[in-house]
Amino acid sequence: MEESNNSAVVDFPDNFMDQLLWEECSWEEEATQNDQALSSGLKERVACAMGHLQEVMGERELLIQLWVPVETRSGRVLSTEEQPYSINTFSQSQSLGLYRDASTGYSFAAEVGSEQLVGLPGRVFLRRMPEWTPDVRFFRREEYPRIRYARRYQVRASLALPLFQGTSGNCVAVMEMVTTHRNLEYASQLHTICHTLEAFDLRTSQASIVPASLKVTSSSSSSRTEVASILQGICSSHRLPLAVTWAHQDSSSCLSALISASYAADQDSRCFLAACSEHHLLVGEGIAGRAFATKKQCFATDVAIFSKWSYPLSHYARMFHLHAALAVPILTRGNRTVQFVVELFFPRDCLDIQTQSLTLASQLNLRFQSSPHLMVDDNQIAQQVRDAATPPLTQEDPKGKQVSFSFSSSSSLENRKRKTKAEKDITLDTLRQHFAGSLKDAAKNIGVCPTTLKRVCRQHGISRWPSRKIKKVGHSLRKLQVVMDSVEGVQGSLHLASFYSSFPQLQSSSSSSFPLINPTQTVHVPPKSPPSSSGSQGSSGSSTCCSSEEQQLGGFENPSLSHPQLLTLSSLHEDQRAVRVTSSLPPLPSSTAPRKAKDGMKVKAMFGDSMLRMSLQPHSRLTDLRREIAKRFGMDDVLTSNFSLKYLDDDQEWVLLTCDADLEECIQVYKSSLKETIRILVHRPLSLPSFGS
Repeated sequence: MEESNNSAVVDFPDNFMDQLLWEECSWEEEATQNDQALSSGLKERVACAMGHLQEVMGERELLIQLWVPVETRSGRVLSTEEQPYSINTFSQSQSLGLYRDASTGYSFAAEVGSEQLVGLPGRVFLRRMPEWTPDVRFFRREEYPRIRYARRYQVRASLALPLFQGTSGNCVAVMEMVTTHRNLEYASQLHTICHTLEAFDLRTSQASIVPASLKVTSSSSSSRTEVASILQGICSSHRLPLAVTWAHQDSSSCLSALISASYAADQDSRCFLAACSEHHLLVGEGIAGRAFATKKQCFATDVAIFSKWSYPLSHYARMFHLHAALAVPILTRGNRTVQFVVELFFPRDCLDIQTQSLTLASQLNLRFQSSPHLMVDDNQIAQQVRDAATPPLTQEDPKGKQVSFSFSSSSSLENRKRKTKAEKDITLDTLRQHFAGSLKDAAKNIGVCPTTLKRVCRQHGISRWPSRKIKKVGHSLRKLQVVMDSVEGVQGSLHLASFYSSFPQLQSSSSSSFPLINPTQTVHVPPKSPPSSSGSQGSSGSSTCCSSEEQQLGGFENPSLSHPQLLTLSSLHEDQRAVRVTSSLPPLPSSTAPRKAKDGMKVKAMFGDSMLRMSLQPHSRLTDLRREIAKRFGMDDVLTSNFSLKYLDDDQEWVLLTCDADLEECIQVYKSSLKETIRILVHRPLSLPSFGS
């Protein structure tokens, strides 16, 4: 019986696998050839566009270079090596050529989650939005890794644009333009660049180009006039340098500055306002964008030190010396939607920013109460906006959903999370348990550094570590004991034991140096008598005693108590005129004499082998101090972000100055130690920027 076989049998030729592999290779080669042809065509068009841009831009010193994504072992990166670039033929300097050579050694991230440096080209490529700055030296090193070369080769203004080919919407490259001078006007140049690129079948993002003028209706025109009038009154009465009014247009997702409804008091403010008119904010950007998105008031203590991601106009704010700002949403009375956002900039010498923000918000609410159409929500308290260390970015994925991502590495993000969590875990009760010891010991026991512990203390309202205050009071009392013992004609002793009994550490430490007298004794002040040969004075009447149980230490702080003959140290010195103080003790300040520190403190700054002395005014900010130090040591003003300042604290340790709160604490440390000269160390890092692969 024959066995049927229904399965089909296919005979393959002997060279079938060779033919299949050859076909696959030919497909890959064809795709590669297509990509190369596309890339070659792009380079040719970009090279032609660069030459045309050199003519229409009219810049003598201009470098244009292209950043293209390439595949490497570490992933997809942006590189400008072997890519077209253009330097103006009329350039008389070699600095841009040297900067071009330095740029070829860098590569930047071209995909989300990459471990490569991001830099300006990477941000533009990933966000698909242009980015510019009047001066790249305002960037932080993590924002602009080539910052050292930019400073070395006098690079200033920079503009980077994403390039799209045809109507595909895919970003194929980034065009970067840099000059050797500052540039504050970008609006007309951006439109010129866009038209030039379109002539070569290249497009750039229109999202960050200055939008068309907002439509003006009769109602909106009256509202603008009303806002302008209110802002002028508030700025004049509170000495505000600038108030910017931002408005949203339904057809766009951005906020635009309304010049007609804004107020500028001086030339710097007018320049910043002009920069606002050429730049707009996406919803959520800056404190104005955040106030619009959340319908809540927002303020920042110093927008000039923010990154461009936290505050896109931070470089202009630094250039024109604007710092603290408050953003208040102006609502319509009908549906309570945000009609405008008013951004108020505080006076440059303002210290109490939170109080000022409450005052301004209250004034705005009061002035808008009579408005028939606009209002301010009076149930809000402005929330402080802090500088974001990493830029929150969004990108469209293939499915059309927005994916948020950050440029920070996972390790640095985890470190920040651990640091923030450690600070939040330190409660006030935890601090109280370590008040008896020193701050250094407390930081070691808690598991943080002393600087972090000081910051936590400030967050809990503790300006000085308690045990240090107690030690300083104890030291002052021991000096007071010596002074009292040295006064001729004073019989008895000073009762201080009750104070030390509350602090065993002070009692034990003081007993070895200055043994206390019998706690049952009191201070006896002799009655005034006619002048004698010894210089003492007296008068008729019985002696008056002050019991320790009644007055204790308070009698020496308030001489106008029920015992008028109980003298303060200054009056005792004046009446007795025979005070003998040990030469090793410094003279104690009079309780009535004003301190010179109220008029400012002296600063001794050291930078390498150089040293200088200067005065620190009472209302000076850290940025003012850095600017003055940079000026005195011959640094460029905008280079003040390229060095760090440290002060010598009362533990003889160098503590970093990073914000105005640190400077205030530094001043308090020196005031409490009766020192009027602050010692500051200027440190300038020498490490070179790291190169990408």
